[in-house]
Amino acid sequence: MSRFTMDMFASSDYQQHLRLCEIASRQRVLIGTIGMYMAALLAQFLVPPQLRIVVAGVGLVTMLLTPIAILRLATQLYRPLVVGLLTLIGIVPLLGLISLYLVNKKATATLRAAGIRVGVLGALV
Repeated sequence: MSRFTMDMFASSDYQQHLRLCEIASRQRVLIGTIGMYMAALLAQFLVPPQLRIVVAGVGLVTMLLTPIAILRLATQLYRPLVVGLLTLIGIVPLLGLISLYLVNKKATATLRAAGIRVGVLGALV
């Protein structure tokens, strides 16, 4: 590897680009978990009674994945104490919406401040 290539990987611009790519990727995962949860909630009313246990299982798995998604995205945006607090709040069903909102809002603001366009389903970097 040439010296120029090694300097490029060590530059702060490259590190910032990698960080923004991570934030965008983790935000899409977080939005995906929200979509899965909403789909499971809606499906509870649309499927026959025999299949409701399957839909409830999908909803339960989604409820377990959401705090993990919050944790992964929040580690890129907040200090450790705030990350722990947001993750704990994310476990509680209705309070978790506040945590989802705050983390998603901060991710969107960070990406937009860097000049990246963010849509409904996150940013494409």
